[in-house]
Amino acid sequence: MKKSLVFILSLLLLLSGPFSAANANAASVTDSVKVGKVFHLDKKAKFKAGEVIVKFKDQLSDKTISSKIKSFSAQQKGEIESIKANIISVPQNKNIEEFINELLKDPNVEYAQPNYLYHTFSNPTDPSFGQQWYLSKVKAPDAWNTLPANAADVVVAVVDNGVDVNHPDLKNNILLNNYYNAVNPSVSIDATKTNGHGTEVAGIIGATINNNIGIAGVSPKVKIMPINVFNGEEASETDLVEGISYAVDHGAKVINLSLGTYGYGYSLKEAIDYAYQKNVVVVAAAGNDNIDLPTYPASYANVISVGATDNFDKKADFSNYGSTVDIVAPGVNIYSTAPNNQYKFDNGTSMASPIVAGAAALLLAKNPNLTVDEVTNILLKSSLDIGPKGVDDTFGYGRLDIANAMVTASTYTDDQWESNDSFSTAKAITLGGSIKASLSKPKDVDYFKVTLSKPQRVRFRLTPQLDEDLILQVYDGSQKEIIRLNSEGIPIGDEYYEGGIEEFNLSLNAGTYYLKVTDPNSSMQFGSYTLTTYYPVSTRIAGNNRFETAVKVSQNGWQTANTVILAYYNGFADALAGAPLAYQKDAPILLTESQKLTTATKTEIQRLKAKNIIIVGGTGVISTAVENELKLNMKLNVTRLGGKDRFATAKLIAGAMGKTDTAVVAYGFNFPDALAIAPYAAINGYPILLVDKNTIPAMTKEALSVMGIRKTVIIGGTGVVSDGVSKQLPSPSRISGKDRFSTATEIIRRVNEPTEKVYVATGMNYADALTGAVLAAKNNAPLLLTMPNELPTATRDISLERNILNFTILGGTGAVSNQVLTELLK
Repeated sequence: MKKSLVFILSLLLLLSGPFSAANANAASVTDSVKVGKVFHLDKKAKFKAGEVIVKFKDQLSDKTISSKIKSFSAQQKGEIESIKANIISVPQNKNIEEFINELLKDPNVEYAQPNYLYHTFSNPTDPSFGQQWYLSKVKAPDAWNTLPANAADVVVAVVDNGVDVNHPDLKNNILLNNYYNAVNPSVSIDATKTNGHGTEVAGIIGATINNNIGIAGVSPKVKIMPINVFNGEEASETDLVEGISYAVDHGAKVINLSLGTYGYGYSLKEAIDYAYQKNVVVVAAAGNDNIDLPTYPASYANVISVGATDNFDKKADFSNYGSTVDIVAPGVNIYSTAPNNQYKFDNGTSMASPIVAGAAALLLAKNPNLTVDEVTNILLKSSLDIGPKGVDDTFGYGRLDIANAMVTASTYTDDQWESNDSFSTAKAITLGGSIKASLSKPKDVDYFKVTLSKPQRVRFRLTPQLDEDLILQVYDGSQKEIIRLNSEGIPIGDEYYEGGIEEFNLSLNAGTYYLKVTDPNSSMQFGSYTLTTYYPVSTRIAGNNRFETAVKVSQNGWQTANTVILAYYNGFADALAGAPLAYQKDAPILLTESQKLTTATKTEIQRLKAKNIIIVGGTGVISTAVENELKLNMKLNVTRLGGKDRFATAKLIAGAMGKTDTAVVAYGFNFPDALAIAPYAAINGYPILLVDKNTIPAMTKEALSVMGIRKTVIIGGTGVVSDGVSKQLPSPSRISGKDRFSTATEIIRRVNEPTEKVYVATGMNYADALTGAVLAAKNNAPLLLTMPNELPTATRDISLERNILNFTILGGTGAVSNQVLTELLK
């Protein structure tokens, strides 16, 4: 598993047409709006113009908050009472990204974000399959036969664009007294004047059974709570939060959200967590763009994310996929109710989600005492595995099987690992895997054991479902605890690990080890957690040459790309500053020869379905013949960023990125330092400007002035960028090591880059690092450098210091040998 101002969320009613915020990249937004971080607005995310949602720290009074809003030259436009957040205007002289970053600098701001817009996820089509084929596919009729005669109705909230309450197949199952319009509670909604999305969803869940009319809903024991959050074709996040909160507070046990966006909203996450805390199951559609990107709310923790399949148990061609999809259900040619007493076929993850929501309602009708985690685990673990064995990125746990789920609903315990309350009953888990378990009763203790066949570096991570204060303890084979020590050798008590993730990074000998999970407070509502074990792993991205390696990098990171950055294959000078622009454009960097467009590169551009090419460098490195091939033969929009020299080209690239107050400054006549800092610079939106050792070229000075740069980060020691140059730069700071390899490691230390995963490239050539730097940034990972056949001491040291366990090697064995890889994995 993954209340109200004017923040507009384009509700992606996961039905008709490609997900309206198509291809918006949540990754650049997900963790970027908490205070202390830099926010970068994804150009594809839709939001309401002129306003943001901001939440101040709880200790601030209303008067202080009002004063602070005025100090930002903003006006309060509303309040989301349920989560104590404010909607404020964006000052006229600022854009929304600039204003959010200004807010995030205030330590009293908990988070700030756009008011995202949400849309539905559906794809209307003519009928081509039998009516309601999907009910037998998920074995709903078999499940109905297991319901006890006295089963109580379960309230399911359809948070959507309204429901036709007079439809003959729905009216007996509608809670009219709880028909809520979150957009304007004083105005009634006439769902017959909408596109009918909410009416379709309601019919899938709860159309009346055995009434000799129309169709049957998934659950015969259900009452529908219709909640409208749409204003036309869009729904604001504030209204969506209000709708969810209303459902929770008025007795809903299941909430269906056949809508979404690619932007991560913190206010919506609060509403989802509120539902979880009140033991309400939330089900959401994964999206209809056939891409591996998380949509929200589906990808939040505590939400069941649903992808779509067809009647052959194949992934629906529109369905999103990826690690955040939990389960799949039929979503093609789904027959359901429509406004004005009609019925229709429809496609989309919007149709798959209510099938799962209906299944959740069936489980609760069978066993009303089930918790959110129990319902989720039953649905996921009883599903039919229709993909690669185990959980996969296409089908999640599998395709919904309601009959199988109902078999265990009456006696189910959500923790399959019980009984494991002692060393002697510890359950074996596999190193390099992840399991979900639960402390399901007061004073419960869980023991697991893992066996190492050889000495190994490992990481053990405990992640509570919410922010409970769980404790993870590690014991050796003799059941002696392995104590954590701080830098002074003093044991670390649990006061250092109050709430959130607990983690051990250890170097262990071969043998058996025990992991113990406890709750010191015994006060959690559900106590579910994820326990993950890691060991060193690696992948290699490589082609037969630098062109093909660049293509492989592109294929690894992009299914499609609107824009491609094109650089010369045999010279780093012009492309040195290109990674931040490529990241901003969500564009891979590909390489070409000078006089002709390399065949592998051309093929990759076509695969990406690119529309725009940005050439970095002048006609001396990439000729007009290549440009004409792109323009005339491939019908692409081509922009060239090429100055008279490398410094001028870097200036043009920086200008194309837009204004920022910080720039990275690197030596322009060698590549390692600039490429090592590239992922960090890219993620933070900092351009890379180039200098000579003892002088600042005129083009660089001009760029610093025109862009209004107030801070600079120098990469490399005085041997490449002198103190004389440093003194001429605005507010300079320097990151350097004794050589290119140690400089790359110092970047990680100084800016505290995450090292859950790292990319490794040769430090002796630029091509692999250049193309790989953008992929590293896309995955929020740093770039380390190595010698081809020897692992530098600095690179080894940072690997051990940070206990880096996941390496992606850029280039073939000629660039980074297997010997080096073996050393990294030790």
